[in-house]
Amino acid sequence: MADFGGSNTPPEFKDLWQTPLPLFKALDLNSFSK
Repeated sequence: MADFGGSNTPPEFKDLWQTPLPLFKALDLNSFSK
């Protein structure tokens, strides 16, 4: 698995990795429904 600790990862992606999975899925669905 790739190491996402480098500077290539945008801050918002780092925040997503720390988001609980149900909430992540809810946010994901909201993003696609717009």
